[in-house]
Amino acid sequence: MDKMVCEVRSITKRFQKRGPAVFAPVSFSLSAGEILGISGENGAGKSTLVEILAGVQKPDGGKIVYGEGVKGRIGYVPQEIALYDDLRAEENLAFFGRASGLPEKFIRIRSRYLLEQLSLLERRRDLTGTFSGGMKRKLHLA
Repeated sequence: MDKMVCEVRSITKRFQKRGPAVFAPVSFSLSAGEILGISGENGAGKSTLVEILAGVQKPDGGKIVYGEGVKGRIGYVPQEIALYDDLRAEENLAFFGRASGLPEKFIRIRSRYLLEQLSLLERRRDLTGTFSGGMKRKLHLA
């Protein structure tokens, strides 16, 4: 049996207490190695669904069950990249690490590790404004 990544059980979302649901109840399961595609019209709730899966938003109804060790490993890159172009790559990571209350030593060690994993270590001292769109997305994910 394939390792379960997550099981989504009838999740719903409303932006107003009594307003319409952003999408109909959504249910699916995802196993390791599977690829999930989400398509729909503008405003159909695709980004909202991804934000719920990543833990950025909470569903109003239903439940998400994550496989063992999965929940803390979910990353999300939103449509708008939130980086400071006038800071170096390592400075951006340090800024957001501090804003999250992480200890300085952890920030230094983890930043170096993530930059290395994403093939950005050699660009760590470059201004983020000089990065390509793909490089910025990688850095944002870190």
